Amino acid sequence: METSAAQSSSFRAIRLTIGDIGTFAGLVTDEHTRVLDRAGTPIQGLYSVGNDAASIMGGGYPAAGITLGPALTFGYIAGMALAGQK
Repeated sequence: METSAAQSSSFRAIRLTIGDIGTFAGLVTDEHTRVLDRAGTPIQGLYSVGNDAASIMGGGYPAAGITLGPALTFGYIAGMALAGQK
């Protein structure tokens, strides 16, 4: 008896949530773009910018490209910190 691919394969699933990009809560960061732990303490050496960081738009997404400015600004801040030029 032959088995089908569905019977012999393992499967994985993920939960998807509908929303626009401005509503998703990314990693929480401080003003220096350092990722914060649950206690609000910066995690040494871990930075987050752009769509990986929590939105500064407060859950809204007013227009296409609105996250580009914050991504560039906070990317610059993170880069300066990593280069030791805070």
